[in-house]
Amino acid sequence: MQACASGLVHVVLVALCGFGVSAARAGDAWADFRSDLIALHEKLTEGKPLRVEQGEVLSFKGEAAKGFSYQDLDYYDPASGRLISHIRRSPGWPYRHYEVEVYIHDAAGRVIRDYAALTLPWQLERPVRTYINLHDYPGELHAFRQFDGSGEIDYESCVGRLNGQKIKMQLESIDVGPKLRATPEYQACFGRLPMQPGPYLKPH
Repeated sequence: MQACASGLVHVVLVALCGFGVSAARAGDAWADFRSDLIALHEKLTEGKPLRVEQGEVLSFKGEAAKGFSYQDLDYYDPASGRLISHIRRSPGWPYRHYEVEVYIHDAAGRVIRDYAALTLPWQLERPVRTYINLHDYPGELHAFRQFDGSGEIDYESCVGRLNGQKIKMQLESIDVGPKLRATPEYQACFGRLPMQPGPYLKPH
């Protein structure tokens, strides 16, 4: 899902019902992933001098979400302006987390990996969507490979310039085969990224 892939668009959860089958197949793995991600968010934000931007309290749209409301919170490092995490949660205690996104940066301030778990407000036991984005910056390119919380590749993106030419590759996993992987452009974009999330399957 490209909206999730960018890490910049906060998805309206009631539009994610189509991912229910994938979530069901994931079993408890995605629930554990979500718990680990909430713990990582808390580790990176609690007690830290961060700037927190709070959105208005809004109601979810759709009949299934009737009666549920939410509030968005964005946590920024005040010195660098980097986004540390985004939370969409219920407005009152005890908080129920509907979206959790966490961004990990390198020393230069670039995002090197980011994570998300999205849940429906009436079904918090298991996420309907999870992702792990691993980023690379070869030359003038910015590439990332997206995995779900089970370690399966979902999506790949590469934008920038290669040998003076503009590159824009946005690939669903079903579109990527051996022939495409063998091309110089694909290798320049994604050749250094792992084919499996490895230790990053557990958010940290």
